[in-house]
Amino acid sequence: MSAPVRKKRVIRRVEVASTRRISPGVQRVELTGESLRTFAVPLPACHVKLVLPGPGESEPTLVDGPDGPALPDGERRPVLRTYTPRAWDPGSLTLTIDFVLHPAPGPASRWALAARPGDRLAVAGPGRGYERDPATTSLLLAGDETALPAIATLVATAPLGLRMTALVELPDPMDRQPLTGAVVTWLPRTNGEPAGGLVEAAVMESQVDGHVWVAGEAAMIRRLRRHLLGTGVPAERLVTRGYWKAGEPNHTDGDHGQD
Repeated sequence: MSAPVRKKRVIRRVEVASTRRISPGVQRVELTGESLRTFAVPLPACHVKLVLPGPGESEPTLVDGPDGPALPDGERRPVLRTYTPRAWDPGSLTLTIDFVLHPAPGPASRWALAARPGDRLAVAGPGRGYERDPATTSLLLAGDETALPAIATLVATAPLGLRMTALVELPDPMDRQPLTGAVVTWLPRTNGEPAGGLVEAAVMESQVDGHVWVAGEAAMIRRLRRHLLGTGVPAERLVTRGYWKAGEPNHTDGDHGQD
């Protein structure tokens, strides 16, 4: 039996509508464009790929094919980075992306800091998000600052009556965002602590009696996955996502930590 053909993600040309620093470590960029009329966010915590301009470019290099814009092959391939939409407003065709500003900025955060209204880029996706089990009565959400947009969408779309606990590690207490509906513990790093250690310890100390969603550094989520499975959390109640990997500048998306 042949493997199923993976559906290509639609690439849409968009432009910056607005940009602003919402906290010390987060730059919020709102994107818009007529191409977003066919865009939708089917599930919370889904992701998109941002197609960014290269050095000296005013917009990313794309080729027009029979199915719309496509990525070129070879050396002209643009910079791609994966992000979770922080918000989507179909009425105003506004897609909001929060960029974490790391101490050593990568291509995406450098672009976000320099972005101005009218700047052009492209968006591919969205990819699959978190499909909540209808039987879920409690949900533990945990992650570092890179997971905050996904955690925020999971909290915002939760049904009434779902008990939610969120453990969120941040580099700065001022990076906190409202997570109304969840019992939140903020874990600010101090004294140069490595990212992920505080949330890992907090999850290991938690009493888990329901479903769990954890995202962050790839090695950390693997340790937590082994720990949670070892303490009796069923695999079908556990979602882990490796959003980034220490020492690897462009970690692959689709890392579920199940290896």
